[in-house]
Amino acid sequence: MPGPAAVEPGPSVGSLVRDTGLSLAAGERAAGAPVRWVHITELPDPTPWLSGGELVLTTGIQLRSAREQRAFVRRLAKHGLAGLGFGIGFDHATLPEALVTEARKLEFPLFEVPYRMPFIAITERAFTQIVNAGYETLRRGAEIHRRMERLVLEERGLDEVVRALATATGGAVCVLDPRGDTIASSAPWRAFPDDALAELRAQVAGQSSSGAEATSTFEPDHAALRGRALALPVATRGGQVPQAWL
Repeated sequence: MPGPAAVEPGPSVGSLVRDTGLSLAAGERAAGAPVRWVHITELPDPTPWLSGGELVLTTGIQLRSAREQRAFVRRLAKHGLAGLGFGIGFDHATLPEALVTEARKLEFPLFEVPYRMPFIAITERAFTQIVNAGYETLRRGAEIHRRMERLVLEERGLDEVVRALATATGGAVCVLDPRGDTIASSAPWRAFPDDALAELRAQVAGQSSSGAEATSTFEPDHAALRGRALALPVATRGGQVPQAWL
């Protein structure tokens, strides 16, 4: 089965850091998750304007205290952002210790951007890769379909199918029963946040008991999943009531 580098739909925090000659200060395990976009901000809380999956770049002008720095990282991680690039040489000579400590605690990707490197050097590289990945994503769609079909025909089991799908899409995948309990799951890079998964379980249970609407695909309400995830009903052939949710 291909590894992350072969299936990423675009740049990751890890690949951008490597390509620009920088290094991660935290979050190595989650650095393979795809970067959906790059956002430059100096707001203490940019999350209301972000949908998740973005790489945030900041110089931390508004983040003067350790408390503010820790809270900033927590907000980004909870909102499902891809990582944080912190520009030094402005208000901060080095990466603030509180920022690094909190990022390591949450396994949230963090890297230092030196004063000599303009943010545009990172955004241009990321945007070029994101655009070029569009065609590759279409090509991979057909490949993933063939792979899933082969696993099913070979009767490899639900766990193997879910693991292959998560690896192929670069995301977290879980299968829930109509009550919202987990049947199978896989998260090669970053798992669902606990509160997001709890809310998704409740939504699935509600959809499953709502009659005709139970067969409708829906988008999870939680901020960390909104715009980045779908819940799809899985019914038996000819059946109307979902036996599970993917």
